[in-house]
Amino acid sequence: MYLFQNQTAAKEYFQGVLPEDQEILVMEDDPFLPVRMYSIYEYYLRQIFGENEPYRDIYFPFVQIPDGWQIRGYADRRAKICNEGKVRGYIWIRQPYENGFVSHIDWQDKEERKVQTDFYNRCGYVWKKIYADEICQEKLISYYTHTGSEWLLINQSNGTAMLYEQGRLTGCFGSIREMEEELVRILSRHIQIDDRRDR
Repeated sequence: MYLFQNQTAAKEYFQGVLPEDQEILVMEDDPFLPVRMYSIYEYYLRQIFGENEPYRDIYFPFVQIPDGWQIRGYADRRAKICNEGKVRGYIWIRQPYENGFVSHIDWQDKEERKVQTDFYNRCGYVWKKIYADEICQEKLISYYTHTGSEWLLINQSNGTAMLYEQGRLTGCFGSIREMEEELVRILSRHIQIDDRRDR
């Protein structure tokens, strides 16, 4: 299995035509990569947690919201989530926009400040959440399995990361890069990786 820094590097290496008989890993955490291309984050879930959920996009009217709240309108690639006359969130649609499939949701507090962003993946569940502080600065990033178990926490303030398995802390890292290299090292125990990042 080839490993590239990102999908652009992979496409350049294969001159724009991805091989049909190869799976490709990339370091970026994009949940909507081309067929047979996986983020190391997604592939880690498949290998370590046995995740093999079918691909199924979420259509924006079917997003789960609190009882009594409403999803209203659809314009400018987003729909509103409203409650008691206030906008409590925006559902962002991913390309192609006409399909109405969810990319992510920005949740807002009663003062309509963004406090959390939920990112969906191609299996239709929230796989990453970004939490903001009182001045809307991104502070924490959490990654989740399809059952909602947190398996990775990144502190944006100091760049540190913590890896979990079955609710147990299994690794602490001083940087995101260090954590990503550990994911690659763990994956290399399960699959043969042809690392093309520095070539």
